[in-house]
Amino acid sequence: MSESRLDGKIGLIVLGICLATGLIVSSIFIGNALLGMKHQRVIRVKGTAEASVISDQGAWRGEWVVRALDPKEGYLALESRRMLVNDMIKQYGFSPETKVVFHPVQMETEKKLDEHGNPTSMVEAYVLRQAVEIQSREVNKIDQIARQSPELIKHGIEFRAFPAQYTFTGIEKMKMDLLGRSMRNALERARALAENTNTTVGALVSATQGVFQITAPNSTEVSDYGSYDTSTIEKTVKAVVSCEFSVSR
Repeated sequence: MSESRLDGKIGLIVLGICLATGLIVSSIFIGNALLGMKHQRVIRVKGTAEASVISDQGAWRGEWVVRALDPKEGYLALESRRMLVNDMIKQYGFSPETKVVFHPVQMETEKKLDEHGNPTSMVEAYVLRQAVEIQSREVNKIDQIARQSPELIKHGIEFRAFPAQYTFTGIEKMKMDLLGRSMRNALERARALAENTNTTVGALVSATQGVFQITAPNSTEVSDYGSYDTSTIEKTVKAVVSCEFSVSR
């Protein structure tokens, strides 16, 4: 009986020592954290910069379709339409550097349907299609052909014009300039915030590059993963950085 009481007292003593040690260690960590916060005061801001650019590369794609009872007949009809499309392209006077590619002919079959609307093994028609793709630095001509090519429908051609795409090839060089300007903007914002609080902005503590937004002019589109609009010739490029500056009184 006396041994169990002795063991209980020893256990209480050990528990007390552990609790006291834990409180001391916790106090040390909390004190160090508070001391670090006191000596590492920072101000966090975002800096932005943007620029307007004109696309210097354009791409456009068009496709025409022929349906025929005989594959040979369909191919000849498709070829005659290809010549009309080629003549149309020549009318725009693209430079020799422009890349014009006529893609291979694709053919598929349409099956006859039974009385229940299910396809049978009998061929209803052969469907042949061909596409042309243009890549050019003459973006205004790309814009014109994208808008006017559907007029081929007036000549009995089943034609589909895809939206033109425009890009700016100098975007990588521009990024460096925009990052520098956005950093300066972040510093200006930090100083403006600190001006009325009797604090002085010091050295840069950290900086994180945000995503680049390439949008149509006056667009309000924002994406956490960045954006690259290809639908317009004119574009706005925007860079964002998140910065921390040290401050002192």
